[in-house]
Amino acid sequence: MITNTLKLTLLLVLAFVDSGVTASAEENQVSFSRDVRPLLSDRCFRCHGPDQVARQADLRLDREESAFSDRDGVPAIVAGKIGASLLVTRITSDDADEIMPPPDSGMTLSSEEIALISRWIEQGAKWEKHWAYIAPQTSRLPEVRDSEWEQNPIDRFVLARLEKAGLGPAPAADRRTLIRRVSHDLTGLPPTPAEIIEFVADESSQAYERVVDRLLDSTRFGEHMSLPWLEASRYADTSGYQEDYGRFMYPWRTWVINALNNNMPFDQFVIEQMAGDLLPDATHETILATAFNRNHRINQELGAIPEEYLVEYAIDRLETMGTVFLGTTIGCARCHDHKYDPFTQKEFYELYAFLNNNDDEGLDQTSRFGFCKPFIEHPTPEQQAELDVLQHSLDSLKGAKSNSDQESVAYQNWLDQWNKQPPLGVSPWFSLGPFEHEQATRVTGFDHAYIDEPMVDQSIKSGELAWRKQVKWGQDGQAIVLGGEFTTYYAFRELYSAKSEEITVGLGASDAIKVWINGELLLSRREEGSDTPKAEPMKVRLREGRNEVLLKLSNGGFFQSFIFAPRQRKTVPIDVFHAIRAPLEQRTVDQQEQLHAHFHALQIAKAQKAVDSLKGKFAKVMVMEERKEVRPAHVLMRGEYNQPQQQVERQVPSVLPPLPKDAPQNRLGLARWLVAAGNPLTARVTVNRIWQQYFGTGLVKTAGDFGAQGEWPSHPELLDWLALEFVRSGWDIKQLHRRIVTSATYRQSSQATEEAHQRDPRNRLLSRGPRFRLRPQEIRDQALFVSGLLVERVGGPSVKPYQPAGLWEDVSNLLLLQGWFNTNKFVQDHHDQLYRRSLYTFWKRAVPPPNMTVFDADSREVCSVRNQISNTPLQALNLLNDVTYVEAARHLAHRMLTESGATADDRLRFGMELVTSRLPTADELNILHRSLDQQWELYRQNPMQAAALLSHGESENPGDHDPVEQAAYTQIALLLLNLDETITKQ
Repeated sequence: MITNTLKLTLLLVLAFVDSGVTASAEENQVSFSRDVRPLLSDRCFRCHGPDQVARQADLRLDREESAFSDRDGVPAIVAGKIGASLLVTRITSDDADEIMPPPDSGMTLSSEEIALISRWIEQGAKWEKHWAYIAPQTSRLPEVRDSEWEQNPIDRFVLARLEKAGLGPAPAADRRTLIRRVSHDLTGLPPTPAEIIEFVADESSQAYERVVDRLLDSTRFGEHMSLPWLEASRYADTSGYQEDYGRFMYPWRTWVINALNNNMPFDQFVIEQMAGDLLPDATHETILATAFNRNHRINQELGAIPEEYLVEYAIDRLETMGTVFLGTTIGCARCHDHKYDPFTQKEFYELYAFLNNNDDEGLDQTSRFGFCKPFIEHPTPEQQAELDVLQHSLDSLKGAKSNSDQESVAYQNWLDQWNKQPPLGVSPWFSLGPFEHEQATRVTGFDHAYIDEPMVDQSIKSGELAWRKQVKWGQDGQAIVLGGEFTTYYAFRELYSAKSEEITVGLGASDAIKVWINGELLLSRREEGSDTPKAEPMKVRLREGRNEVLLKLSNGGFFQSFIFAPRQRKTVPIDVFHAIRAPLEQRTVDQQEQLHAHFHALQIAKAQKAVDSLKGKFAKVMVMEERKEVRPAHVLMRGEYNQPQQQVERQVPSVLPPLPKDAPQNRLGLARWLVAAGNPLTARVTVNRIWQQYFGTGLVKTAGDFGAQGEWPSHPELLDWLALEFVRSGWDIKQLHRRIVTSATYRQSSQATEEAHQRDPRNRLLSRGPRFRLRPQEIRDQALFVSGLLVERVGGPSVKPYQPAGLWEDVSNLLLLQGWFNTNKFVQDHHDQLYRRSLYTFWKRAVPPPNMTVFDADSREVCSVRNQISNTPLQALNLLNDVTYVEAARHLAHRMLTESGATADDRLRFGMELVTSRLPTADELNILHRSLDQQWELYRQNPMQAAALLSHGESENPGDHDPVEQAAYTQIALLLLNLDETITKQ
């Protein structure tokens, strides 16, 4: 029975076919990959796609053999026969029980969409593999009518598409607009007036190309181009989760900047970041590159489960790799087969198996300072030079004999010092425990005597526990950490004094403590103590000779620690104490050797401490390092870490080419596979993302999804041509950027005719040049640059410029433990650190820099390859009131007053050119004049307001200007910094 809907569909199909009288056959031809698959994917694949568990009626519409198979005599699709195709029957049914998609799915197909599917079947239902999984195809440059417009092959593809749509390109942008555009795009900063004048005056045919080459050679290029890579790599200066404490990943950021500035081939760029540690000739730098795979969040919560987070970290690496290099939503296959793309859950975990063998522990429960193994120490050049000197001194001491003549003077001075103030003799610590509490409270252990307190008999055992010598408990003055929740420890040592005296001891304990000296109870405290490093002074009376110290430490939750160390008194081992106390003429040979050996050991310890102290300042960068014993990988039911199913081996998805024949079956092999000649995705995804940087939208709008739910390329032949040329060039990144910005397509004016706005509203046909808001970092950096405040220095640690007070504290929960975490409280930097490029601003994931997030910066908790752009009043408020912009305006006013002519016209023109790269029109100059006069009068009547305005920011007020005049020009500078064209690329 033919329904009314089917009759309407047939009429629409006939109408389409009849329209072929005036349209070409190519235009009437329906493409399955371009036109039909997206409809089936969006409306049908959820129940009739790759996911076996969700599949209904045993029908797959993503596979040709299933879609065309005979199912009880009724195939879903019969090529050339609409009426015989069950698919058409169901999507055109008037019966609510039969129609597809079913009404309760909330999805429908419009009559035009039904007609499109029907037309495809009528034309023979030619099946095509999804375009993204087919290797890029070489195609001839298309024919165009206006060949003179072309600057390079990019333009041929764009113009052919425009001409097909009945449109033409926009005129070329004027030179001032063009140099501003390309300067921002390649370096993130505007051109100077001198650079603008030079370009405008250069009438040679290669004037623009020379500008481009100069910008590509600037170190600013690598800094600017690293920004989208940092966002894709989820780079941040903190670890995320809970207290979100700091980490030391900035050397990797410098590595990225240098790699881009040095034009490292992109395939090498990928391989080193994915597997630089596995290269046969691995170096410190290639290992550093693998920090790319450790930029993910890391948990440090003591209650978290390491096995769970080992899974989470590996999955994060896989999802990042899938988005950044393959443009796939592979993460959707974590819990089940992908519902839209040809990736099974098993294939997901086969890829996961490449990335879950890092030699880490799942949690950071040890350092609490932003690094956990595996990591490398990364000194600055200055630190390395200092280390070389200190290490040479240490090695010399270790190689010398303890009684060397070189030590004689220092040795005698050391002995003389002891004669003036004798040291204390100390034994090592001995411990007994842990004793477990009967109840989960420190009080039960505190009240119960596990030994005959305060007597100490080191030969007596308590059950299976015995007194143990703790030679590794470190030097006096260092915190000693004890393990085990709800346990009690005893700690014992001997103190020898040359006389009966009272000394001060630094005492600190995180939990309940008792202290006995020579059997006398001096302290009994049930409650928790303050943080251990904040040891409180305690007076202790010692008798001459031997003294006994006994501590009882009872812990509640968490771990416990303590300090018990004499203050302002040196300590030595007991045998050295007795040797020092012996009169010189009575010292034995053994005692002399003991003293020499101890002094020499002190010299070595001092030198070692200097080395260790310096190394402690090195950045500890988390990197990749394979485990010797391969960690097995399993399919995880519902993606749960504790629900392992079938064990899997390392493999790549079947829809993509296999690993190269010579590639190892490890992460290095995976890295080489990503950039192998047959991989259809990596080059396409990369050139698309770079295209997006220039035009706001990629040739594929869904930059992170080239799958069935992604968008068909606006210019598929151009995308393939760019990808192939990128590979042919040796993966030359700078050449790719140069090719795009030297095209006539890029050089177009962003102004559009009414027709272009109507027919190409989002500029997907590229009928005009790009116009969209600058990145948040560019907006701030531009203000600093034109004001003269910007401090340009490549690389180095992140900095903390201005931000509102209290933001970090609002998300910090463990305020009692803030000594353990280094990002509980925001501590602003000063001087040059306030004016570094925004690339170097400290990025706390829980509270990203507010002057960045207000302009839609991502939090960087996960990989992000496409920025959202909004327009809110908060942005205008920020630009008008944030101390950064008010301070910049103050310095910009100084430049207007000192670097231009003496007239107001000269100053206003200069300020306008500095900020917008163009000169004001006569009408604009009049508006600026009126505004200047109004501000001048306002501050003339309110000089205190002028002084207040000029006090914003920490920098000194430049020049010796009349405050009223400078304040008036500061307001004009703020006006210029707030213009729409100032914060917009056009």
